[in-house]
Amino acid sequence: MDLDTKLRNRLFTAFCINIALVAVVIAIVISFNEGKTPYLNVGWHPDLFILGCNIDTRGKYICLILLLGLLEAVDVYINDTIYPYISNNVRNNNVKHIKEFSKNELRLLTNGSYVMSSIKYTLLIMVSISQIDISLIKVLFGEITCLFTTDIQLSEKTYGQEYEAIPSTDQSEIALAVLEKV
Repeated sequence: MDLDTKLRNRLFTAFCINIALVAVVIAIVISFNEGKTPYLNVGWHPDLFILGCNIDTRGKYICLILLLGLLEAVDVYINDTIYPYISNNVRNNNVKHIKEFSKNELRLLTNGSYVMSSIKYTLLIMVSISQIDISLIKVLFGEITCLFTTDIQLSEKTYGQEYEAIPSTDQSEIALAVLEKV
């Protein structure tokens, strides 16, 4: 079996295990649920408080959902645009020269992005644990945005037989050799 086949098998196996694990967790939650927890409620109701705000009407609930959708879409966009650049350039000790930005611009982008993400993460955790539908709607908005950002990134790449025409670099050969040993 060649390296590409091994890699494909390993990735798809991990993907299937991930799906199975999520299915098991959902099955356990559904089967053990006794209906006494507010976390499994759906929709607006008089007892739903999000960050101190009572979400007791349809209008407030729709505003909450739209705000969550916007926050999640922006978060996915940032995760797919800023963080790869930071990881590949700022945090990579092998990169010694960055030509696209000044040092202060990168400080602002890197530290500012992490601070904003941490604040949003804290707030969204508080919102997400309030009830199941809000968490799932947040995930849905994130996944819809991820479809678009992934498509943009994938449209800039080549696949399958096209890849064979591109000469491999030393780094890709090293990565494949490491994967082969694993």
